[in-house]
Amino acid sequence: MTKSNNAVDNRHDYTELSEPVTARYVKLTNVFTPDSGKFAVKDLRVFGNPDKAKFTEVKNVMIVRDPEDRRDATLTWKPVEGADGYVVRYGIET
Repeated sequence: MTKSNNAVDNRHDYTELSEPVTARYVKLTNVFTPDSGKFAVKDLRVFGNPDKAKFTEVKNVMIVRDPEDRRDATLTWKPVEGADGYVVRYGIET
């Protein structure tokens, strides 16, 4: 699906495909950024088949803050066997 000719700023665009597809990867390509701005993606969500998806919570999450800049932190955890990706949620509430 392409939106390269889109003339509207869709900051929170939602696109639903007309037919289900089987895919392993999603490719996102920037074709234009106004005023020589930098291209950025804040959130990209791709929904799959919940009947086949298996979600397992990771254990032993460790957070190490940078002593020079407390805004920076490194997160580590024990890998989940068979996982091909992780969703990291953050905020001020659990």
